[in-house]
Amino acid sequence: MKKLIAICMVLALLMASASAAEWPEGYGPDQPNENVPKIDLTTKLGYMMFYPNAQVSMLGGKTLFIFLPREDVKAGTGSLHIKTSDGGEEYVIAMNDSKHVRQRALSELELAWQMWGGGTCFEITLPVSLRLGTTYNVDMDAMCIIDTAETLGSPEIKGDDPQLGWHFTLEDTYGVSEVQYRRLKGDGSYETVTQPTAGDEICFDLKLGGEAVMAVVYMEGNAVFLEENLTEGGEVIGTVTGDDPDWGVMFLNSDFEELGFVEF
Repeated sequence: MKKLIAICMVLALLMASASAAEWPEGYGPDQPNENVPKIDLTTKLGYMMFYPNAQVSMLGGKTLFIFLPREDVKAGTGSLHIKTSDGGEEYVIAMNDSKHVRQRALSELELAWQMWGGGTCFEITLPVSLRLGTTYNVDMDAMCIIDTAETLGSPEIKGDDPQLGWHFTLEDTYGVSEVQYRRLKGDGSYETVTQPTAGDEICFDLKLGGEAVMAVVYMEGNAVFLEENLTEGGEVIGTVTGDDPDWGVMFLNSDFEELGFVEF
């Protein structure tokens, strides 16, 4: 999420946005920008924007985002089906599952990024992050998101639809893959947990290649890694030291210039 916020901050500064977002004259939830037609919000739920999407190549991550330019919405009864483009490895996340889905208002920086006057975000956190070099499709059942009056719902969406679908590809040259928090059980095996606490492990696969010759693991709270500067790919293990661990990985080239980063 902080990567998205960082992008928003840069754009917001470039735009010199006002402290409080407002809809540009002539636009609103029924027509958030000039590139889309105006719709009747009494008969349709309205526009949704997905992140990541086909225009974005992720370096790794556990969270997907759905943005709507209206606030009178909530999670419905449908589920998201996240699967690879060949139809394999599916995660099913119910939109009303509060352990994996969080609804919140858009921040001022996100509003500046979208150039909206208001909106809502649904954050969908997966148990294990997605694999590098893989294309994913996200199918949405009908009624995943509904209006607060419970009269309208989002339509069924097929991820592989070339125009309306939700699909994206993860970077295949460098990044982090299959990030998970895991807890040691009494029999010596591990279980994946979605709400890590002190003593749990952070585990992920690091990939270096192309311009990326080094990865720097940085910790902002409740996470510890024994090695911070990594020049070889492979499995990386860290330790959770408290609730809500806050950490990330930055990728550098041979001149120690930043190529990109991913945060958790």
